[in-house]
Amino acid sequence: MTESPHHPSPFEKAKEAVRFLRKDLPEGLQSPKVAIVCGSGLGGLADTVHGTLRAEYEYSAIPHFPCPTGKIL
Repeated sequence: MTESPHHPSPFEKAKEAVRFLRKDLPEGLQSPKVAIVCGSGLGGLADTVHGTLRAEYEYSAIPHFPCPTGKIL
């Protein structure tokens, strides 16, 4: 009998994404109370909340994170 490949659960996928995001965060961002996920053109929103301590990631770099298509449906 052959083993089926492991398919991570949605919870496991979320934990992997969190591990990726936290690995390079500065100390002040290790336990956030709020997170804002901004698409293109909305980076200014993050500046109004907290202008000095922030982390930015490309969507495509985050494991299991859906990549934007650039289309509005």
